Amino acid sequence: ELGGLPLALNLAGAYIVETSCGLPGYLERLRRVSAGVFHTGDDAEGQPDPVAKAVHVTCEKVARAGSAVAALLYLCAFLAPDEIPEPLFSAGASVLSKPLQKLVSSPAKLNTALAALQKYALLERDSEIQALAMHREVQMALKSRLTIDEERAWIERTVRVIGSVFPLVEINDWEACQRLLPHAQICAELIDRWNLELVEGAWLLHHAGWYLHTRGEDAQAQMYEEKALVIYRAVLGNEHPSTAMILNNLAITYEDRGKLKDAATLHQQALAIRRSTLGENHADTAASLHSLALI
Repeated sequence: ELGGLPLALNLAGAYIVETSCGLPGYLERLRRVSAGVFHTGDDAEGQPDPVAKAVHVTCEKVARAGSAVAALLYLCAFLAPDEIPEPLFSAGASVLSKPLQKLVSSPAKLNTALAALQKYALLERDSEIQALAMHREVQMALKSRLTIDEERAWIERTVRVIGSVFPLVEINDWEACQRLLPHAQICAELIDRWNLELVEGAWLLHHAGWYLHTRGEDAQAQMYEEKALVIYRAVLGNEHPSTAMILNNLAITYEDRGKLKDAATLHQQALAIRRSTLGENHADTAASLHSLALI
């Protein structure tokens, strides 16, 4: 019934143990799964794959639609699958829905929810490093339950979480930045694919780009900073201090890549914004003058 797939069998085994439904009871639940509840990732014959069916049966038990546990599960489905930091949820609580805020803001409630999801094999938990992991196939199966509009909504929520948390991390704390980088990279792909214009997305790209720049990964840093500039201009406008800041950072990246003319042009643009918005005597205006003088 599950095609002999180890992951699907593991999900089934966990469900049977936790519910004591027995093999006949599980088969009955499995066969009730309708292809109509899936929107993507189905096989060529229009039937959900074994992992998707097993995930659906489990979700009906532990993560009913609309519940805070379901919301937690879907948030994990849109993050990088490996090493999802548990503190990420409480740090990004301000941009989550009210039910999920209440769940992640209570260590006891969060622990209970994660323990239940772990028992049902929907995710794995490493208590030593306070991180979660979710199989890519489980992530795909969860996404297959969503409509296009629901998927976009979850993508926006995920970008807002990472975009609100990553800029709070000190850029020199490489270990903390590196833990968040895979999730930021996933979000960067989603921002590009879905053409998202969210200020949190710009923050995410901006901070990730500057972190990569400090590590000497200037090609990827430039790509992220250029995308951040486009969003800042679209959302905040050409005269915003954040636009000036990304112009400054992108100029420094250009400079380190030997693109001195491009760097000078961006520093001049940043200087003009800072003069008009912050004044001649502001420290950021002085920083732009200094950067331009070095060029």
